[in-house]
Amino acid sequence: MAIPRLAIYTANHTTNSLKCYSSKYFQRIKDAGFRGIQAPLSHLSQKKDLQMNLRTELQQQDLKLIVDIQLKSIDNFNLQLDQISSLGNIVTHINCKPCFEQHEISKKSLSKENIEFYSDVLSTSAQFLEEHSYIGKYGRETDIMGNSPHHLTGISHDILQPGIFGTPSLTRDMLEVLPPFRLTASIWEWYRDCMYWGHDGVVCDGEDTEEVLEVEIVPHLDHIHVLYGNDLKEECKVAQRELWSKVWSRKATRNVEEVSITPYILGGDICREDADDGVLWNEMLKAKKEIENSYELWRNGYDCTIDE
Repeated sequence: MAIPRLAIYTANHTTNSLKCYSSKYFQRIKDAGFRGIQAPLSHLSQKKDLQMNLRTELQQQDLKLIVDIQLKSIDNFNLQLDQISSLGNIVTHINCKPCFEQHEISKKSLSKENIEFYSDVLSTSAQFLEEHSYIGKYGRETDIMGNSPHHLTGISHDILQPGIFGTPSLTRDMLEVLPPFRLTASIWEWYRDCMYWGHDGVVCDGEDTEEVLEVEIVPHLDHIHVLYGNDLKEECKVAQRELWSKVWSRKATRNVEEVSITPYILGGDICREDADDGVLWNEMLKAKKEIENSYELWRNGYDCTIDE
């Protein structure tokens, strides 16, 4: 059983132009040991010459790209997948965010419309991943039969409140209906809210919530978002580190090649800073170091003889 590599991405979420993605910027990311960048498709599908420059720079530095998209409709989803396809094999993962304006979400139950929409999303995703096997390649799991199907890994859905996966109960309900669904853990939002909402809108017992997280949710997590900053409460930091270990252990048992994680810095976007000694850049490096330290602690304590 091999230990998966740790792949840390930088988050580029507020800049609205590809002009900031210069050779110097990508060289800085490469030199610091990042795997690549995570950025919204709206940044990446602008002018073709800028898009080509992005592809060239990432390829030259052997960096990868995680693309953020927003789910509005099936037609819009297909359109965004077509745009991602044109970016080529620099794309390693797609992260889907819910569009709250388009889908009214109840904290108590799933609607028929919710289930039908995400069923269509799932089937569309499976077909796309079969045709683009490089997406999800590094996070692909090996099942109990020794197979690593292409159509399951590479597109995951953000756990965001008040999204369709905004509480443990809603998440569990959706996964019961659509077991192949893959998730991205935005733990600072979900972990906080899941402590207060049960299936009937009542306070959950903390122990039950922890069990739901580890037994029913973690097996579906393919990518992790990390919030980093001095304003982050200690209980959230602890929750994040505990979640990382659970996910990494799960991935190790499934012979995953790489585990991906993206820190988000409270207060801004590192892409806006030109200087290597910029405040946000230094915060990103601190976040990276903290993740690496947690990974080493987990790795040193992980029993490679464990099997599920």
